[in-house]
This record gives sequence, C-alpha cells and structure tokens, in this order.
Amino acid sequence: MIKYHPDDQMPNFSVLTCAGQTTLSSLVSCSRRTALLLLRYAGCRICQYDMLQISHAYENILKSGGQVLIVLQSSLSSIQSLQARQQYPFTIISDERGFLYRTLGVESALSVEELVSPVGQDKLEQAVACGIVHGTYEGNELQLPAAFVLTPNLKILFAHYGSNAADTPSPLELAALMRA
Repeated sequence: MIKYHPDDQMPNFSVLTCAGQTTLSSLVSCSRRTALLLLRYAGCRICQYDMLQISHAYENILKSGGQVLIVLQSSLSSIQSLQARQQYPFTIISDERGFLYRTLGVESALSVEELVSPVGQDKLEQAVACGIVHGTYEGNELQLPAAFVLTPNLKILFAHYGSNAADTPSPLELAALMRA
C-alpha cells in the first residue's frame, strides 16, 4: 500500500460534498494551507467528538491562515443528517466506498482491540459526556484515521497515519501546522 509523505504531491481527486461534485484542488485553493482529515464515519462517536472540537477551535485555525476538510466513509445522506444536527464550519467529503482511504494508503486496524486505545477511551468518555450518541455504522468499522496538510497546489507538508481510532492531531496542533 502506497503511503504519502511530506513533499509528495497529493492527487487531485474528484470528491462529493453536500454542495455537489468538485475537485480537491478547488476546495484547497482558497486557503494558504488545508488540513485534510480522513476520519471514520458520521456515526462514530470519536469522529463526532473530533469534529465538534475542531468546530469550537475553528476561528483559531482560520486566523492561522488555514482551513479543514473532513473525509468520512459515509453516504451523503448520512453527512447531511449529521450537519442538520450540528452545523460545522468546514466542508465534509463523502467517501462512502473508501476510495480516498485506499488510494492514500490509510490502513485498517486488525481488530477492535487494536482500534481502541487509552486515548480513544478518553475521547469516547468525553463524547458521551457531551451527549454524543453513536449513529449508524458505515464503511469499514476498523478504519484508521489519517491527517494531511496541503498547500493550494496540493503539495503535502504534513502526513500522519493514525495507529488507533483517536490518533488525529488536536485542533491546537492543526492551528500550529497551518502557521508553520
């Protein structure tokens, strides 16, 4: 499986958002830097918690000159339902069939035990405390996350492949990556 690294060129994928079909380059061109986060799926409590935390810190990300795009292995209708409950300040990309995950070399855990970690358990407890409920399972339940920071011309500045479900950069780390 091919993995992408800093200084590699991200492919210019055709992507589906609630606004319709577009290209990755058209979504990143309006920002100095873009964080592309491949999370799991719309019903995942940890993913919903991560998106909520990013939403709360989004002003700092914007002030740092960046933006965030989230990829979920969820149907467009699931994403629309999620956005009807919580307005997110970032674009969410539907990758229901997992094409972007496979193409970018984002692996799956070998087991549920590998997917869960102490950090994941902590995020899960925080999600429950925030009232986040688990939704419908979609895509690959063992999917691991990944994070990339891109320039407007799709050059990769930062690449991180998660080792468990909660292994994503924090909003504070994302803002720092936008300034770097």
